[in-house]
Amino acid sequence: MVIALAGGRHGVGKTNVAVNIAVNLANGGAKVCLLDSDNQLSGAVQLLGGKSELGLGSHIFDGQPLETVIQTGRNGIQLLAAPSNLAAFDYTQTLRLKTAFQKLESHFDYLIIDTPPGDSLTTLSLLRSANHILLVLSPELESIKDSYTLLWALRRRGHMGGVQVLINRIKGRQQGLQVYRQFKRVVEKNLGLSVRSLGYVTADRHLHNAVYN
Repeated sequence: MVIALAGGRHGVGKTNVAVNIAVNLANGGAKVCLLDSDNQLSGAVQLLGGKSELGLGSHIFDGQPLETVIQTGRNGIQLLAAPSNLAAFDYTQTLRLKTAFQKLESHFDYLIIDTPPGDSLTTLSLLRSANHILLVLSPELESIKDSYTLLWALRRRGHMGGVQVLINRIKGRQQGLQVYRQFKRVVEKNLGLSVRSLGYVTADRHLHNAVYN
């Protein structure tokens, strides 16, 4: 199963959600690979103890065997850092990428993809390759607007499936329900995409401190 996490902008907590999903699946005995294509300072690979300079780019551009660029992170999670320009490859590089994805899907129970925020071609390509799209958004108006823009771009490129939404960093249950219902109504009315709630996560300063440490 391929699960791609998306976010309309930086700072909504998408990477932390991706890491925690991977950890929980691995702790349950599943074989998990986390593909980190969001090249930020506090990326998923770094949070799980890997090195971002080694990864999928070495396989695609330099021809290194795929198994040599996969790292083992905390909790036994396999880590793979991805270059940020996955949508700008030539024919040979595109074939290598497609073959790599086929190998990953056949070898692991779950492939978790942390996509770059926004609606870049790389993000849209990765989202369309996934079985499940998990959209993480926060209750700020800017996050909601950027999340809608991302889904609009995804819909324009032919995506007709559903989207699962997680509301992050909320004050309480009532705020989470309100944000979800409003977002669902606008997306389904204007874009024709089905939206399903995966719940909400309340804001917690301990998470910020843990990432900082």
